[in-house]
Amino acid sequence: MQTPACPYLSPIEALEETMGLVKIGLRRHLLLYAHRFNKPADGYEDLYVGRAEVETFLSGTADAALAQRLAELDAEDAALRAHLAARTETSVAEGTTLPLEEFRAAFGITEDTIFDCVILLLAAELFPQFVRAFAFAWADFTRRHVDVGFLLECCAKTAEEREQLLLFFLRRSHPLFLFGCIELFDPPGTGARPFVQTGVRLTPRIVQFLGGEVQPPIGVIGLRGRLWEGERTADSVLVGDSTRDRFLGALRDAVGGVGPQRIFLVGPDGVGRRSLAHVGASHLGRPLLSVDLDEWMDDPKRLYSRLAAVVREAALHNAIPMFCGADGLDLEVGGAVETRAEAVAAIENIAGITPGAVLFGTRRPIRSLMDRLTHCTVVVIPPPDAETQTALWRRFLPPETRFAPGFGIGDIVARYSLTGGTIKRVAARCAAIRGTGEVVEPSRMTEWIRDELSQRLGSLATTVTTGHTWDDLIVPQTTRDALDELTSFVRHRRRIVAEWGIGAKTERGRGIAALFFGPPGTGKTMAASLVGAALGMEVFQIDLSQVVDKYIGETEKNLGRMFDEGARAQAVLLFDEADSLFGKRTGVSSATDRYSNLEINFLLQRLERYEGISILTSNFPELIDDAFKRRIRFKVEFPFPTPEERRRLWETMIPSSAPLDGGVSLEHLARSYELTGAHIQNVILRAAAMAANEGTGLTMEMMTRAANREYAELGNIVRE
Repeated sequence: MQTPACPYLSPIEALEETMGLVKIGLRRHLLLYAHRFNKPADGYEDLYVGRAEVETFLSGTADAALAQRLAELDAEDAALRAHLAARTETSVAEGTTLPLEEFRAAFGITEDTIFDCVILLLAAELFPQFVRAFAFAWADFTRRHVDVGFLLECCAKTAEEREQLLLFFLRRSHPLFLFGCIELFDPPGTGARPFVQTGVRLTPRIVQFLGGEVQPPIGVIGLRGRLWEGERTADSVLVGDSTRDRFLGALRDAVGGVGPQRIFLVGPDGVGRRSLAHVGASHLGRPLLSVDLDEWMDDPKRLYSRLAAVVREAALHNAIPMFCGADGLDLEVGGAVETRAEAVAAIENIAGITPGAVLFGTRRPIRSLMDRLTHCTVVVIPPPDAETQTALWRRFLPPETRFAPGFGIGDIVARYSLTGGTIKRVAARCAAIRGTGEVVEPSRMTEWIRDELSQRLGSLATTVTTGHTWDDLIVPQTTRDALDELTSFVRHRRRIVAEWGIGAKTERGRGIAALFFGPPGTGKTMAASLVGAALGMEVFQIDLSQVVDKYIGETEKNLGRMFDEGARAQAVLLFDEADSLFGKRTGVSSATDRYSNLEINFLLQRLERYEGISILTSNFPELIDDAFKRRIRFKVEFPFPTPEERRRLWETMIPSSAPLDGGVSLEHLARSYELTGAHIQNVILRAAAMAANEGTGLTMEMMTRAANREYAELGNIVRE
């Protein structure tokens, strides 16, 4: 009975023993080509091509002694390969990680000649003794690189092997070339040269990996890239059974199928796209390697090489690659942009040569990319419903979390529609106060959730809070009635549409849009914040200067992000001065006009589909596109205040704690100065600054002086 081969104690031991194959190949080279160096005195010479070398080449014959020695080397080579294979098999069975063996399996290296090329190139990178030995074989101690010719001479034993190896370098269609493991390069200072003198080297990442540095470097996977290892069970991700089963089935088919298979996991951020992908990979006994494409979109010309490096890294770890953040590549939104089209082409090319499954994580289907990829499967992960959100809160909240009396998880779920990622981060804040005895108040939970939502929106919007009440809003009764109608409809919308069926068959979406129009400073923004507060909804005030982008397609991307986050928070979207974004469409006389109209069409579609409330404020409603006006259910006018309304505004805006002189006539100010609420507030602040500076109370003279300045700045004639 044959004794089992002993396993390797470490990867470096296996690597050093494998270098024995390089030594045998180098000994063969020196036997075959020693005549290159022969001089009459049996010395060596590298300054000329000798007669013996040329005659041997032309005759193609070798003496019997040389043939015998080559046969002995062949036998030694075969014995060593058998020994290496036996020890490798035993090592793998015992769980020892051997990077060289993993590399060989990852890239389908079955031919001994190609494997020998790899280890020879590795020897030139890691072992100084081989560098000196190669220089001797080259008869040139100034040379520092391996070339195609040297690999052909060292690694190919027969004419057939030489032919196949030469084609390997000429075609460069092997995965080792396609995914950037081996590079051909022009040696410095060589000028024009034959192909066999082309330099060959392993890329630095492969040298690192084979040398024992196996963890994926940030330079390859990016700052947000991650290798997901370890087992993950299906019940660890709270998604619907049908969604999970559809994905697991598609992934199983993709891995076991022939040719490339592409799976798109589509859903909002935080819904668990990566987590579900990890579950799928874990079911197959493999890791998942995810990267974020957004990190590299600024340089589409280098995108292909970056993607190839990611696929190469995934192969090194037997991982399934996943590309997230491809939403910016949708060419159907905003027209085709050269840089984005270049990025789509790079992804198409790399996906086309990657065997097995490639996963994509996006917020929405990217048709311009999907249409260019074959064998695509789309799995939509919907936002978690109320029951799932409740389960997520219970999973992530510490058991000792204490809520204020009358407040709990049910209240949070009723107000917000949050994804698992957001719930997990908010729950972590609850964990930070455990052990302190504090209870989680509704106001504190609202603040935490608002912070999370604001961070997701970034600079595109701010969360509006208000310290005002309805009594602070001085508007005509007709305006107040219209606002009450809006809030009443939103409160009872579910009953009206779902239970009574009124409006359920409308061709358009069920979004609620309102237009607040009137002169500047008449209370439109305040009214929007009061509507949100009355309905218990967050108000996101959109910063149109950040949303509208000069680069085609970026505006739609920003708008899509806003509507997605607004839907998740069940928020009111407030578009201040909306006429700049919702303006009339123009005739198509240029590419700019066409893209501008496309932006408006996109906005119309999202506005209709948005399940929350959209409030548009405008000082010039006549500039808003008619198509938007037709879709706006509630139009609320905020007229210029009457003298009586202005008097009430003066009274409301001056607090009782202010040192107001008895001689101040608010009635006179209201009748003398035609100002809106916002400008009245400015006057009061100016007068207060004067009073504080002079150390007195607010006098009529100060109020008049401040009002005159405000009036003049508005372009009005100041009466002396």
